[in-house]
Amino acid sequence: TPQERDGRLYGRGALDIKSGVAAMCAAAVAMVRNAVALKRPLLIAAVVDEECNSIGTEALLREYAADAAIVLEPTDLRLCIAHKGYAWFEVITHGRAAHGSLPEEGRDAIRMMGRVLGLLDALDRKLAQQAPHPRLGCAALHASLISGGQELSSYPAECRLQIERRTLPGESEAEIEAELRGVLEGLEKRDVAFRATARMIASRPPYEISPEAPIAAATASAIRDVTGSVGLSGMAAWTDTALLAAAGIPGVVFGPRGRGLHGAGEYVELESVHDCAEVLCCLIGRLCAG
Repeated sequence: TPQERDGRLYGRGALDIKSGVAAMCAAAVAMVRNAVALKRPLLIAAVVDEECNSIGTEALLREYAADAAIVLEPTDLRLCIAHKGYAWFEVITHGRAAHGSLPEEGRDAIRMMGRVLGLLDALDRKLAQQAPHPRLGCAALHASLISGGQELSSYPAECRLQIERRTLPGESEAEIEAELRGVLEGLEKRDVAFRATARMIASRPPYEISPEAPIAAATASAIRDVTGSVGLSGMAAWTDTALLAAAGIPGVVFGPRGRGLHGAGEYVELESVHDCAEVLCCLIGRLCAG
């Protein structure tokens, strides 16, 4: 149950992303109530599934086009002009099933995966030592899910690992896949008994736009007019902005202030929702009515 106290609204989804939906709806209502005549159409889109496969935005892009977009993820009222991408991989090490009393016949797939994990840990440390992106920091990877074996008295024939690699602007999908395959091929060269396969499960590209781009400059001007200053930022998470850009729609990310995303203590600062709506009103006036 949502609770309001001390200028904050607490509840799951209050910040991510109901606050952004509320701000854009409030801005649209204000345009109507003030009888603002729009020379360009304004599309308000409350899309689904951004946390998983983005089927809402993909469906939207099949039906509509636009000159620019504002994605209302929470940004602490800062102008976000870059975010990371990601790639999901599954690695399978292949052993040989055998009774635990027959080590000469068995081949332990879980121990093989341990070697993979050790090299992935080294790769993550290497990524952390590379020159960081000015707004996004370093690329990273982590092990997300692992499973293997069937019973205590048997050698495991297979072990499955799923990993996530967070990507930076300038990194290609092919480069990231080759990076992982290089790890596995290195192990195979050092040990003829080692065998592993890998596949990409899914990927989403990173995104970056120049602060001088028209939509970024216009949004920065509107933020400055409402709040008195504007800060530029990047986002470690992924957003639908990258899909919009791939469809030829330049965009920025901008939204209210709060903390605790996806947690029981999630909250949004209500004043920031009002500020966000006011910024959107200014922006709509300049881009659609001016």
